[in-house]
Amino acid sequence: MKASKLIKSKYKSILESYVDIENMLYDVEFIHKLRVNIRELRSLLYFYKPILKQKKYNSFNDFLKNLSGQFSKLREIQIGKEVYHDYCVKKDISYPNEFSEILITIEEAIVSDLKRNLIPQKELEDNKMTLYSLVKRLDSDENLKSFSKKRIKTMSKKISKKINEIEFNDIEEIHDLRIELKKLKYALKYLPDYIKDYTLLPEDLTNEYSDLLGFLLDKYSILNILSAYPDVFDAYHKSYSRGLFEGYLYNELATSKEILENMKAAIGDLNTNNL
Repeated sequence: MKASKLIKSKYKSILESYVDIENMLYDVEFIHKLRVNIRELRSLLYFYKPILKQKKYNSFNDFLKNLSGQFSKLREIQIGKEVYHDYCVKKDISYPNEFSEILITIEEAIVSDLKRNLIPQKELEDNKMTLYSLVKRLDSDENLKSFSKKRIKTMSKKISKKINEIEFNDIEEIHDLRIELKKLKYALKYLPDYIKDYTLLPEDLTNEYSDLLGFLLDKYSILNILSAYPDVFDAYHKSYSRGLFEGYLYNELATSKEILENMKAAIGDLNTNNL
């Protein structure tokens, strides 16, 4: 499939999903899939960024960032509910319980606020022609194949450098690295197969690393959500349940960091051989 057609198809899928968005906010899988679709589109556009008109690219990318970002808190609390359920199963704690009801209360507050501030469907429709104009030149670029080979290699080198330098206590660094890994993942997923021959990192290893970083970020996000709503933890027993859950999250974080450090060393060995 031609690059522009692939990108247009992605945006069409987002448009179709967004039509009934206000009634789908409690659907965990729907929200996750919508955010993934937006992330995939942003990744494809980022891949071609050097040969696109920068002002128009930046404007449209900011729009997509805001479109996805409006669901960030909702996605975080929905992940929090899933993680808490798993925690209760592991610890043989009765579920649902008072603490899970608190998480539902937080979710309801986020949904209520989101409904008042949703980006309207019309804004997505208005931006369609901006996107079409942005990617129009891709199909007529005679050097697209040569560009793609160099681009995937450059992206691989950038990721390798970030992995070597990352500190797993720095949330911003973790987030930035995962974004770069996702960009590489979606480029390899949707672009022609010959691209894979020019990446300097094994696809399965980078995907696993990205998933582990996501696991780490999820735990940090849940801790932030719990801190952002202190009023719902007024009674002692509610705070006690929260403390036990947070202790569990911190233990999970420590385990994940250890695994990531070991993988970091393995990727570093690959870099020595390939870069």
